[in-house]
Amino acid sequence: LIDDFPLVKIEIFRDFYQIIGTFFANLGLSDAVRQARTVFGRLGAIVALDFGFAFPQIHASTVFEILLYCSLGCSVLAILLLTQTRRLNTDDIREGHEAVGWQRRSKWLRRLIWVATNLLLTVYLPVSIGSLKVMTCHPHYVLSFEEATEAGQSLCKDRESGSQAEPFYRPGEEWRFDCSGCGNLEGHWIRVVLSLVSLAVITAVFPLYCGWLIMKNRPVGTKEDPNMCYDEDGTIVPYTDALYLQDLKSPKYKASPYTFLMEGYERKFALYKVFVMFVKLIISCLLVLFVGDQRTAAIGVLAVNLLFAIVSTISRPFIDKTADYMDIGARITAAITLIFALLSMPGSTDVGQLLSTLTIVINALNLASMALLMLYSIPWVKNKFKEFWAVCELDDTCKDYASSDALAVVEGWNLPLEHRHRVWHAFW
Repeated sequence: LIDDFPLVKIEIFRDFYQIIGTFFANLGLSDAVRQARTVFGRLGAIVALDFGFAFPQIHASTVFEILLYCSLGCSVLAILLLTQTRRLNTDDIREGHEAVGWQRRSKWLRRLIWVATNLLLTVYLPVSIGSLKVMTCHPHYVLSFEEATEAGQSLCKDRESGSQAEPFYRPGEEWRFDCSGCGNLEGHWIRVVLSLVSLAVITAVFPLYCGWLIMKNRPVGTKEDPNMCYDEDGTIVPYTDALYLQDLKSPKYKASPYTFLMEGYERKFALYKVFVMFVKLIISCLLVLFVGDQRTAAIGVLAVNLLFAIVSTISRPFIDKTADYMDIGARITAAITLIFALLSMPGSTDVGQLLSTLTIVINALNLASMALLMLYSIPWVKNKFKEFWAVCELDDTCKDYASSDALAVVEGWNLPLEHRHRVWHAFW
């Protein structure tokens, strides 16, 4: 079941709710966001590992400390991956029969690398946001750790009244406070060092390392020309997307723990995961740096998400069309949520209750559609749907593609190869 389930859809779900969770946690000035955060804000906070927001009964300083020390562990893990796994990549052409590919390496080593890389992809956003908050003396960070001085003065003031802030953190209310500094906080400089290490290793280097892994491990035609390859007769032919998909499913690439970084994406969009990480970084910077100007932060994040939605809609980077629909729906939902957040900020409109209701409805519809599309990816569920609706599909074995549009499939058939795949391959 796990092997047949496209994990790329789980990644779409994770990335969407991590991003939407940061909206609900950091745009508290908006009426629509404040009233809709009870359900979807907590769901997003859990996926984004922001347990201080998801569970207010847990003291925020505890969550912050755990996050920072986990980020140190993740940094060490990232460094180990960067330094140790580079030597595990072999060049089959230069090393010949002495090359030790992933198929001949320990299954547990491959699983460990796969789990470690996925863990770093998951903690990328929360670690980046937490480290940025420490480096910028964000109110979330200061109010989480602040202890009253001898004079009883707080480092933070209420922006509206100008009075000293209460020395405890209220989730989602950072925009209310202006903090003058955090150098006097106990243990502050230790956290600064941890944050610098996390920003350098995880936020900056890890996406570049993932890009290098993708370019190093992705299938190509030949060493001389990645866009050309040799067929079974030794004739040089174009290296098509169909051949690329066939190679990804071959035992050599199935054994690689890095194939998942590009699996599920069209050949020309193999670096899409890296692109998503940089989008997360830009959103994090906008929400952290403009904490006192919620309107500017929302406008900036909305511009990034609209651009992201346009690129995703036009490019359709996923091989599976239902994954494209799921991704497009997520981007559109994020953009609409931000528009409603802007419209419901003080001084914009007086329909905050209506906009909060619409925000809940739109996010609920998106969650339902995501759940259905993920369920539809399970072969057993998909077959039941086909049986119920009496759907008949034809497949193209060269492109690994099936559709109920019989004419479109037959027109794309390569008859000699289809004959070979369906008759001779099955026979032998």
